[in-house]
Amino acid sequence: GLGGGMAAVLAAVEAGASVIGVEKGSAMGGNWAINTGVVFAPATDAMKNDGAIDDRTGDQDTIDSAIEDWIRCAKGDCSPDLVRAILTEEQAFINSLVAEGVNVKTELCGMADAPIARGHYIVGDDGSRSSGGAFTNVLIERVNNTDAKIMLDTAAKRLVLDDAGVGR
Repeated sequence: GLGGGMAAVLAAVEAGASVIGVEKGSAMGGNWAINTGVVFAPATDAMKNDGAIDDRTGDQDTIDSAIEDWIRCAKGDCSPDLVRAILTEEQAFINSLVAEGVNVKTELCGMADAPIARGHYIVGDDGSRSSGGAFTNVLIERVNNTDAKIMLDTAAKRLVLDDAGVGR
């Protein structure tokens, strides 16, 4: 679905590309729109605001610590560079929400099995915990504020490439 793809759409638009996003469902968001609404991200402003401390060190979280935890949980079966890229983007996403005034809270989560609250969720205006749709709605609004064209109820069958192997 376009849940993970929305970030790619935004990055491509930011880089100056003309973008068409394809979503096989009738609404953007894919599974993320209906999940529990927890985003795993290290060393965020939301964590600092909530006073999250790593019980192992007594200090605030770092991306490097989160990378070590991820690699440990994956039993080394992952690319450290890719893990760093993912965690850096997740951190930037959560920090952007906090900067916009979104009420983001933290909790312990099972991802990377670490004793620090790297799980993030949005608290709604009514004070209740929101589902994944809250994160999806933020991205939908950001995508809708670009020139990207999003095609709903459309299944991608193949990517058309030119002779140089560039998507067209």
